[in-house]
Amino acid sequence: MSRAGLRIRGRIEAPAEAFVGLVYSNPPGGVKHCLNTKIARCELEVTDRITGAQETLLAEHRALFEILTDDRDHGIPIRA
Repeated sequence: MSRAGLRIRGRIEAPAEAFVGLVYSNPPGGVKHCLNTKIARCELEVTDRITGAQETLLAEHRALFEILTDDRDHGIPIRA
């Protein structure tokens, strides 16, 4: 993401065993799988494009990561 003088780049990740699968009834219709973890790793790099100053923000094993998908071959067991 880039706005005026600021750029933000990030990455969020977790191993498959950190996720739990849930069935999600989509309000417009249909059913999706929700893959959820609360122990992901998130790293954000914030850069001031004017001064070049840069800061990295890091959360290890404490970031929420949720994926909503139609994919049924994701390999995450559905628990609820």
